[in-house]
Amino acid sequence: EYDGTIRHVSDEMEAGGLEWTVPDTGGQPIHAVGVQVVSGTAELDSLTWGGVPTTTWPALEGTMWSRAWVCSLDRFKPVRDKYEYLVQNHGRGMLTMGAREWADYRFSATLIPRMADLCGVAVRSQGLRRHYAFLFTRQRTIRLEKELDGRTLLAEVPFDFEWHQSMQVEVEAKGPELSLYVDGVLVLSYTDPDTRLASGAFGFVVESGCLGAQNPGVRPA
Repeated sequence: EYDGTIRHVSDEMEAGGLEWTVPDTGGQPIHAVGVQVVSGTAELDSLTWGGVPTTTWPALEGTMWSRAWVCSLDRFKPVRDKYEYLVQNHGRGMLTMGAREWADYRFSATLIPRMADLCGVAVRSQGLRRHYAFLFTRQRTIRLEKELDGRTLLAEVPFDFEWHQSMQVEVEAKGPELSLYVDGVLVLSYTDPDTRLASGAFGFVVESGCLGAQNPGVRPA
């Protein structure tokens, strides 16, 4: 059963077209989608989906919700830890969510750095070696790195934070501009004219350490 709003797209089409917004599933992955005809007949020419959702991924009981994430971490235990202990022992690991087609969006989450060489969030991720990352460092700075044909430091600013203390983090990726907000304050913004990473998933990044997180969510920019 669907409780959202259905909108008629085209009166010019002989059969017409319908568009609807899937409601927030509360972190539960969608298993299947279909069409039910109560009376009469209908011809389905095509069914597709697209766009950036407005939704959140709270930690839930069970493991089905965690299968929607792409994990390259050494440790992600959804039943025991939820998002509280995301661990990469050596090198860089990521936990990502989303699609290659996602372009302009705002990603938010609560972060708890738990001692790591680097930790933070990624946007427009197309893999471990194709993404942007806003990273909190041991030197108490925030750096914006671009991973594409090698790793490039795009910008870095001083930022005094405390290990094991939570911060509300939000990243906006809109066109060529990438912006990071911490506890509602803009701390770093950068415009990249290179369009090769114009879209991609979002997620968490950990390098040689542990990161805690809570309440990840996304919405269109």
